[in-house]
Amino acid sequence: MNIIILLLFPLMYFNEQSKSDYTIKVGETFELKLTDNPSTGYYWTWINEDTTRIVQLANKRYVSSTKEPIPGAGGTLYLTFKGIKAGTDTIKLIHSRSSTSSNLPIKSIIVTILE
Repeated sequence: MNIIILLLFPLMYFNEQSKSDYTIKVGETFELKLTDNPSTGYYWTWINEDTTRIVQLANKRYVSSTKEPIPGAGGTLYLTFKGIKAGTDTIKLIHSRSSTSSNLPIKSIIVTILE
C-alpha cells in the first residue's frame, strides 16, 4: 500500500534565479522571481515599502506554472523594481496570510543604486 502525505505550508524561498543583492543605476530595473501559490491564501508583501526611498515597484505579475487553470497549482510572482535615487537600502518581503503576521522569516534584498 502506498501512502502519500501532503503538507501545506507557506513556501519561504525565492526562485533560484533571484539574488539577495542588486546594484543598478538610476532609471534601470531589476526583477525578483518569487515562488508563489495564491490558492493557499499566502501572498508576498513588501513590508518596508513606505520607508524605502531609492526604488519603486514598477511592475508586478503572476505567471501560473500550468497552461490550463488547475486548482491549487502554483507559479511565479515577478516583482520589477526601478532605481529612482542613488543610495543603498534593503527591500524586506514576507510570505504570509497577513502583513502583520509575526515570527515569519523576512527575506531581505540589499539594493545599491548608482548615479
